[in-house]
Amino acid sequence: MLLMLSKISAYQVKVGSAALALALLLLLRRWQRRGGRDAAYQARYWEVVRQRVLGIACAVGAGALRRLGVGVAAAEALRRASARYMASALGIPPPTRPWGVRQVDLSIDVGDKVVTGATLYSPRGARRSASRRSRDDDLAELEPLPVILVRTPYSRKNLKSWGALYAERGYHFVAQDTRGRFSSTGEFFPMLAEAHDGAATIAWIAEQPWCDGNVAITGVSYLGMSALAAVRDGPHPALKAVVPVLAATDLYNVIYGRTEQTRGAPFLGLIYRWSYLVIHLMSTPWGQITSIFTFFLREGSVLRSAYRHTPIVDVDRLHLVPRTKDSGGLPWFQDGLRNPKGDEPYWKDIRKCVDLDALVAAHDAWEEANGNQRSHANADANPHTLPPTLLIGGWYDFFCPEQIHDFRNLQRVSPESRLIVGPWTHWHVLAMAPKMHRSMLRFFDRHLRAGQPQPSSSGAGTAAATATAATATAVTATAVTATAVTTVTATAAPSTTAPLPLVDVFAYGMCKWQTQYRQWPPAQARHVDFSLVEGGTLARRFDGTPRVDDGTPEDLAAAGYCAVASYIYDPRDPTPQIGGLTFNPASCGRHDQCAIEARSDVLVFTTAPLSRALTVAGAAKATLVVRSDAEATDFVVRLCHVRAGSRRSENIAEGIRRVHHFEGEEKIAGCERGHARCFYRLEVFLSPIL
Repeated sequence: MLLMLSKISAYQVKVGSAALALALLLLLRRWQRRGGRDAAYQARYWEVVRQRVLGIACAVGAGALRRLGVGVAAAEALRRASARYMASALGIPPPTRPWGVRQVDLSIDVGDKVVTGATLYSPRGARRSASRRSRDDDLAELEPLPVILVRTPYSRKNLKSWGALYAERGYHFVAQDTRGRFSSTGEFFPMLAEAHDGAATIAWIAEQPWCDGNVAITGVSYLGMSALAAVRDGPHPALKAVVPVLAATDLYNVIYGRTEQTRGAPFLGLIYRWSYLVIHLMSTPWGQITSIFTFFLREGSVLRSAYRHTPIVDVDRLHLVPRTKDSGGLPWFQDGLRNPKGDEPYWKDIRKCVDLDALVAAHDAWEEANGNQRSHANADANPHTLPPTLLIGGWYDFFCPEQIHDFRNLQRVSPESRLIVGPWTHWHVLAMAPKMHRSMLRFFDRHLRAGQPQPSSSGAGTAAATATAATATAVTATAVTATAVTTVTATAAPSTTAPLPLVDVFAYGMCKWQTQYRQWPPAQARHVDFSLVEGGTLARRFDGTPRVDDGTPEDLAAAGYCAVASYIYDPRDPTPQIGGLTFNPASCGRHDQCAIEARSDVLVFTTAPLSRALTVAGAAKATLVVRSDAEATDFVVRLCHVRAGSRRSENIAEGIRRVHHFEGEEKIAGCERGHARCFYRLEVFLSPIL
């Protein structure tokens, strides 16, 4: 009886985890409703949630029966039902290895006296051994199969569902704790050792008898950046595919933006939230539960105090680190904020997972030097290449701008690379799961099973300043430049072994996936300019209309070609951000901006109703002529879609530009003609759109 009670007590932990997962499902459902998507999308999303809930319920029931040692046949039936529900939710074929999954714990030596913990998930055979077997016995009987690797700082135990999904479809799946996290030794510092440890792990896997010589590496968010880092020093010959999801190669550009576009405005929401999450996950089990509850539900009581605290270099020590932790702060937090330019020694080993710009330059130089000697037979001889890479992103994910830039580079050095961008934020893990796993399975089947038998189975523009300014005067004198293309309906998906479309992107306006593009932005795109004119109007600019550098803003405004508008910004009442590319799970994606647009520190310019449908694709850019009486000012531009027949104004793209004493900014003509303060011409680059 005591043994049974201990089993039940241990199982309560998993039941509690399942209950937490269901609660998060419902919360994500609520946030999804607030995202403003259409009824058809909502119905599909809820069907996925329903199937996953049924799958979780069957898995919990099967686990309970196994732990109690009763109903073995019923437990097996529930396990298979869970697998079927999950496959149905994801829209993927049912398991090709339906006899369950074997788990084996591994210890992987990556050098530097560091041993990492990992778990190997493998498909069971049709027959199971009745006797208890050792770890070595389990490994010895494994058949050679392709291996999928995921490296995580968030505990490898959280990847059990992924391990089961791919193991039941004929792959070995290795989930590994990164250096200094959970079961792995060493010291954790974000991205510092990921290139070395990832490459060492791939080399170790390739030598194992249960690996058939084909390895892929994947992961979401930080896990995806860890996957990209594994090829920094050159890919291992066994590495046949890389799939980073919601990830990019340049960490600095994700945090600070491209310096030439944002002038180094740090993404404090990401820095604070991620630091809080990653440090609390290593605390006690109760600390993990309370930190997750705080992270998702109680931002106002903990993280908001961090947002309002100055100086920001003390935020980690006073608000983010657990009170029981004797620490002067988080090293990566302190060093990252003290090195804001991106070219400091601090960033040398952690900034880029892989330097694609340098790789493209080396690739092109080799092509130019060997172009006359190449033939079709040695077309793949260029050493400056990467394995086939599948990039999966979301339009409202903060990695998206950099991810699309990475894809343009990857098209040069990895011709088999593909791009998928869906209607997702960084937290839409459930909404993106069907498309993500279907695409990953096709990609892995194509590149890891080459030559092997395939397993069978039965708008409106909004300008808002978020600055330290007391008073700012913004003179908006030119265009929001967008890109318009003509689209067609996507065709049905081919078989699981056929290549994925080169570019597969979701068009919000049509609520359809588009697969006809060969690059991004589309080659057939054309630029369309709009001007910000008097009275809050956003109007088409035609040939012959003066540009901002044709005179001072006052001169152009007097002629009726632009608007002169001003606002007062109060740092004690900062302009809030609702929606967009944020790391806040309760406020990301598409949201109604009407309340924000009604504020006195926001300038709004709106077009007349469109006479016909317009597809906007690519990246918009706003050119402003501004002046400010503050030493430092942030200018935020947000492009919105005002839905016909409604009062909703939904954000579709945004960008930020920081100026400090207007150093390095372009003065416009006429400033020397007696103006008290000069005007400067700024370009604000917005996030990608479709």
